[in-house]
Amino acid sequence: MRRRRAERAFPIPLWASLLVGLLALVQPAATARVEAVGAQLVGLPLRAVAAFAPRVAEGASREVSRDAARHATASLLARRDAALRRRPAGLDAALSARTARVVERRGQGAHGADELVLDVRRDALAGVEPFVIVGDVLVGFLADDPVTDDDALRGLARVALLHHKERGRLPRRVPCTISSATLALLVEPAADVDRWPLRCVLLDDPYRAAALGGDGALVRTSGLLDDPLGPLPQGLLLGSLRVFGYRDAQDRVLPIALHVEPALQARAIDAVALWSRSSGPAARRAVVIESIEVSLLRLPVPSAGRERYLATAARLVAPLQKGAAVVDGSRLLGVCEDGGLGQAVVAPFGQPGRSWALAFVPDSGGAPIDFVATSLGRSGARVRLVPIGVALPEGPGDLCALSASRDLPGGLWIGRAAIDVAGELVVEHESLADVARAGVLRHVGVAEGPR
Repeated sequence: MRRRRAERAFPIPLWASLLVGLLALVQPAATARVEAVGAQLVGLPLRAVAAFAPRVAEGASREVSRDAARHATASLLARRDAALRRRPAGLDAALSARTARVVERRGQGAHGADELVLDVRRDALAGVEPFVIVGDVLVGFLADDPVTDDDALRGLARVALLHHKERGRLPRRVPCTISSATLALLVEPAADVDRWPLRCVLLDDPYRAAALGGDGALVRTSGLLDDPLGPLPQGLLLGSLRVFGYRDAQDRVLPIALHVEPALQARAIDAVALWSRSSGPAARRAVVIESIEVSLLRLPVPSAGRERYLATAARLVAPLQKGAAVVDGSRLLGVCEDGGLGQAVVAPFGQPGRSWALAFVPDSGGAPIDFVATSLGRSGARVRLVPIGVALPEGPGDLCALSASRDLPGGLWIGRAAIDVAGELVVEHESLADVARAGVLRHVGVAEGPR
């Protein structure tokens, strides 16, 4: 009898675990706290090992690296600010520039992020023109309302990129011209099934559009004087024309639809320029970021070239977020691959296959070059990267990271870099194995009141 009762009672824990697992899949926020506590308990033995592990001796070279990082970050910010303040042709001479850095990118649609959150409060941008540019590139429009759905970013200004679509609102259409065909048209957000994020509509001469022989022509704003959505400067670049259609036997393109590929990807936009007719004081940074000191312990990973480290904070409840930057001063060492309370798994910079948004600051001078690169891996203190869609100048320079999340701000120095004969970018970067203590950045919130 007892055996039968035990057999009947056996499925109860099994079904309970299945229900809890289903709840975690459907409502992850409901079980997040329980998972965090469980991960913390599982990591207690590793914390004990980390406490008694031998420490790496830090020499004077660490302070030299910190000084180099501070100098490189200051140079990047100063040169980027100067480049953003250059007035594009066609812009009203009465307008003055304000610059703002990007805190976060939002939107996970078919064409990627479609909204930028700026490191400035919206109420500090009264009288600013609606268009937002980088150099002579139009990237989007300043939203009227600030961030309201996230307490950690509440009150910050938002930028709707050109392919941004919002439920209940008509998308913004931009009057443009195609330089190679003197063709006027409107550019609006494309459908999710389209290959490119922008499409051309209401062409003034469909017959001339049908005669377009190929893509690659530049698409710029036409600057209509009576634009009902507000004045827009003439000559701002949107991107390159892309023709969707068929090719006949003579290799001629028979267009079905015209699209535009934006000149800048959202992840490669680290700061923007806002223009206003009043030259008031520059808006200071609104985001508050703290650094949580952690100790690093190398974990045994079977795969070669894929190092992982356990970061443990002195406080057991210190929140270490996934995707947060692991730094030494203003120098980027790696990224938290998995977060938790008081501990996190860290991947050093240079892990093979990872894509990075970067800025190259050449020693020869000029504006920083923002681009995306894929890491090929690390060999000692050198990391090899493959730049995508950009030709970097010869000669050495500083390599810095662009903002990737609210916990990984832009401007962190990675190391000295240069292009080699194979066209790869070689970066001098210290291994985490030589670092005993580091800091994990954490977004605390937004400063109260107008800045």
